[in-house]
Amino acid sequence: MNNSESAAVNSRRTGQSCPTHATKRGDLYCLTCEVVVCAECLIGSREHSRHSVDTVRDTYAGRFQETRAKLDSLNSHIKSLRREAEKCLVVLETVRRNEASMLDRLDRLMAEAKAQVVGASKKYAEQLEPLLLTTRLKSHNRDRIVDKIDGLSEGEFLVQQAEINRQCDGLMGNSMYSIPEQGDGSDDIECSLLPKIETLHHDLALDGRRFIPLSYIDRYAVKWNLHLERTDKLLLHLDTKEMIDLQGNFLFVLEILDRLPLKKTRIVVSIELPADMSHQITRVLSNDFSQLQNEKFHTKDGLVRIKYGIGPEDPTTERNCYEFTLQKYRNKLRSVRDEMIEWKKYNIGHLIMEVCPSSGSKLTALQQSPAMIDANGVRWQLKVSINGKGTKGFVGAFLTKCTPQCGGWYDFFIELVHPRSERQNRVFKGCHQFEKQETVKLQQFMAVVFLDKFLDNGTLHFRFGIKMED
Repeated sequence: MNNSESAAVNSRRTGQSCPTHATKRGDLYCLTCEVVVCAECLIGSREHSRHSVDTVRDTYAGRFQETRAKLDSLNSHIKSLRREAEKCLVVLETVRRNEASMLDRLDRLMAEAKAQVVGASKKYAEQLEPLLLTTRLKSHNRDRIVDKIDGLSEGEFLVQQAEINRQCDGLMGNSMYSIPEQGDGSDDIECSLLPKIETLHHDLALDGRRFIPLSYIDRYAVKWNLHLERTDKLLLHLDTKEMIDLQGNFLFVLEILDRLPLKKTRIVVSIELPADMSHQITRVLSNDFSQLQNEKFHTKDGLVRIKYGIGPEDPTTERNCYEFTLQKYRNKLRSVRDEMIEWKKYNIGHLIMEVCPSSGSKLTALQQSPAMIDANGVRWQLKVSINGKGTKGFVGAFLTKCTPQCGGWYDFFIELVHPRSERQNRVFKGCHQFEKQETVKLQQFMAVVFLDKFLDNGTLHFRFGIKMED
């Protein structure tokens, strides 16, 4: 102990009395009980006589040294933080002084990087296709190896491990077509460029439902309307009404997962499109549904964990999927473009009608829109009446021509706007020959609607349009 520490210890020498014997000086310390004691405590107490006891001075010196070491470590840590803060301050000041030049340099580097990217684009495009083919090939064979392992018992795996490892090493080769060699067994890995079928997880509740929907949108943006049917068998139904133009061979994969790791039951059925005129395809997945109710497939919650997916069986079908989706979006874009061009020809007016339906009460409302003046200077108005009870109402609407000029044939539409979905709008379209009279009423647009579905903050939005036929 150095002089400064000795002085610190001496300056703290206790003058504390013994907590038990107030007239005695507590010069001793019970290490077992962590309390100050005196000599009389050791003589008169059997408890302390069996404990580890040392002088207060020696105990304090050791404990003080331990705490002093922690304080020294804390001081070093704080000094380190201060040095880091000083470094950050220096860097910050440097950045602020050179901010403009650094930004200019970044701009130059960005321009150079863009030029390099543009120049390398062709090179990487040429490498992409063979790389994708190699990746697909090796991914497919990797999946075959995994499926093979899943189907082996522990003993069979040990027997075939060397061959499986050799196949894995073959797939890790640098050659584009580096594949495992063929063996004599029926389960050997095959060279194939099959597209990957992605599967989705689903927890199946065996609650007595006969039909179980499994519809989803695959990686090619193709929507599959699927559902399972439970009878004494397990059936798959596919609705192909929206897939008339899709052709090719497809595979549906159903995996029923076991509670044991890596164990599963795999079912694969083939589907050929297009279907017949019924637009329905049915496949048998299992001839005995009771086999799938085995407890080994059930989770703790009584659910059956499955993975399912459907996808192209060959590259030609995969290309058909891409072309089908592309054509679908082209048609949708063309339809929207034509509709936008058509709507631009109309003179549009609006009517915002306040409606406050209440349950069980009768509702009557009548309102007309502000005048809409078309390109020929003719004034038009929309009048709307609502009669109903509660949230269900009978909507009647008619157009009025308020100007005697410009008689003739007009195209028109009256539309009740849905606040959240344009597809649910109620539209009435037609044409009518207006005479050159000051006021002519057009036949009514009538519909029964649930008003609460069309309400937007207590209002109904009507839109109407007029254009003279060419």
